[in-house]
Amino acid sequence: MTFSPHWLQLNDQIVNFYAVPGDEPAVILLHGGGWWPVLADTPLLAWGPTLEVLEGRRRTIALDWPGCETAARPVDTGSSSASMPGQTLRTCLDDILNAMRLDDVVLVGLSMGGSVAIDYALQHPKRVRQLVLVSSYGLHNRLPLHQLIYLYLNIPLVDDLMSGLMRRLRWALKPSLRYILRNHRVITPALLETARELTHTSAGGNTFFTWLKSEVTWRGMRTSYLDRLNELQIPTLLVHGDKDRLVPVDCAHAAHERIPKSELLVLPNCGHWPQREHAPAFHRALFDFLGIQ
Repeated sequence: MTFSPHWLQLNDQIVNFYAVPGDEPAVILLHGGGWWPVLADTPLLAWGPTLEVLEGRRRTIALDWPGCETAARPVDTGSSSASMPGQTLRTCLDDILNAMRLDDVVLVGLSMGGSVAIDYALQHPKRVRQLVLVSSYGLHNRLPLHQLIYLYLNIPLVDDLMSGLMRRLRWALKPSLRYILRNHRVITPALLETARELTHTSAGGNTFFTWLKSEVTWRGMRTSYLDRLNELQIPTLLVHGDKDRLVPVDCAHAAHERIPKSELLVLPNCGHWPQREHAPAFHRALFDFLGIQ
């Protein structure tokens, strides 16, 4: 199925999103960042199948984070929003929901999007009816190989140099996906072609590096919600792969113990994209959690 972008004028910038009709409350899908500049996470790459199954059942909006746009803007507003730390992403989400007049939503966040969803739910608990965290950041104090990643992020111009190089290496896309995804059967020619098209029309890799650079300090993550997860009093579904290399599954177990009204689904032989690697199981769990028949 082909989804067309929609546009929202937001202050001095235009925000891109994809939407399908359905019942309220609206489901807001928040994509993550790009793992290496060669692979930028985008709303359609992350959530394309989920938009399809929710169409006609729930009104669903898949946001494109400013700076990660996957469709040409109708007007070039000169936005500089690509350099967005986590707090600014939360403010951006608030502005978008206000502009759309959405006061009762379900937030579904993947990876970096999960971290923003946690932040937003803590700041606006009455506005978020349910929370779904998929391979979410924000659940740990340190990354795997943390200090090595810190050094890499802080080498001058490394993100620009790597972005320019990696985007020209078409062969690097499949190994990048194989690192993120444990279930390699889903890396089909169609997925590779979709990833190639969306990656080369998005600046998401640079946006993610900017966000990650603001979050990773020498001693640990600048933002970790572990000590505040008990404040989340809304129903929360955590979905995680047992072989996630980017956010270890132990983080999801620790979060489940801290969030009072939480459920945890750990999918076997699954990496960082459960919604892609085990789409039927993920969508069954999502439907059950949302009460969709």
